[in-house]
Amino acid sequence: DDDSLPGISVLKPLCGVDSMLETNLETFFQLEYPEAKFELVFSVTEATDPALEVVRSLMVKYPKVHASIVVADPQVGYNPKLNNLIVPFDRAAFDLCLCSDSNVYAEPDLLTLFASEFDDDVGFLHQMPVVSKPGSWGAWLEYTYVNATILPMFIVGTLTPFPCVWGKSFAIRRSDVNSPHIGGLASFGNCIAEDLAISTAMHAMRLRVKLMRRTVVQRLGVWSFTQFWERSTRWLKYRKAMGVVMGGFTLEWVFYGPVIALFAGLSWAWLMGGSFVLPALSAFA
Repeated sequence: DDDSLPGISVLKPLCGVDSMLETNLETFFQLEYPEAKFELVFSVTEATDPALEVVRSLMVKYPKVHASIVVADPQVGYNPKLNNLIVPFDRAAFDLCLCSDSNVYAEPDLLTLFASEFDDDVGFLHQMPVVSKPGSWGAWLEYTYVNATILPMFIVGTLTPFPCVWGKSFAIRRSDVNSPHIGGLASFGNCIAEDLAISTAMHAMRLRVKLMRRTVVQRLGVWSFTQFWERSTRWLKYRKAMGVVMGGFTLEWVFYGPVIALFAGLSWAWLMGGSFVLPALSAFA
């Protein structure tokens, strides 16, 4: 029943063009959801951003989809992604907002799934991302790093009683964020990881931080080694900054060293024909 479905504003902060941008953005124009019940809001901080040309061509191709462009740079803090989200978030037509990164590939029933899982007691609904379609050496490095290293750590984190989120694709209510308990999205402007900060605030409001049943796909396409290196070092700095507060960064390195050494040793022994290795590895399965 279309009348029972909530309206959803899909917010897409953009910055520049990558090899998969048009393919990824087009999947949002192909969402299977009542036309009157959702909108796409693309935001950039500069009128000269090349991503605008891609968006405008898709808006011409899909004229029935309610899509708009916001060009604004309010500078509420030093988090560039949040600066790019402030104005579209405030102007959104619907209370329920899906914040989605530019490199997300949307399956046709994405909004239906978000609508079905965003219960009244939920404050932050997010997806676990996986990466796919690597088209270069740099992209393969990103593919291996995320799927083999970051995701296992993320899965373990979701088993704890504390918020552990990944902000590539998440939904929040504007009414919750603008409540006196939080005071608006701008209050997170100086947070390095806005997704963690927002989910922690929702948790403090006794609202659930919920992980969806379906993963979200990031199609990589062509990445240079420089792109992979810059992204990895940037997030390493972010995690270090957060770990100073949470104590997690030091524990992460203390934990990773022995575990990586153990698996490297077992793998080498297995390649050399060690008969004890498979039973040892199965203990971790």
